[in-house]
Amino acid sequence: MKWFYDKGKGILIDYKEGEMVWLYAQNLRRIDQVRNLIKETGPFKILEKSDVGISIAIPKSWNRIDSVFNEVLLSPSSTTIIHLNPYPNLLGP
Repeated sequence: MKWFYDKGKGILIDYKEGEMVWLYAQNLRRIDQVRNLIKETGPFKILEKSDVGISIAIPKSWNRIDSVFNEVLLSPSSTTIIHLNPYPNLLGP
């Protein structure tokens, strides 16, 4: 029984203040977002970690969205050129 339970569990990531994270955009309702194309948005800096969730620094234009999110909606940021620009030839030099 324990094997079936552990099979569906993900790896627990210990986030720290000051790290950069990506936010899954599945529940965000923004006008400038094409919902089928954008799966993640960010990266954002972690401001505070509490028992309720993780507070991140979101833009001021997102004034209707609370800045505290659950750990499930965050993924660690890896700042590579491929991750930031997946189609370098389309955008030019």
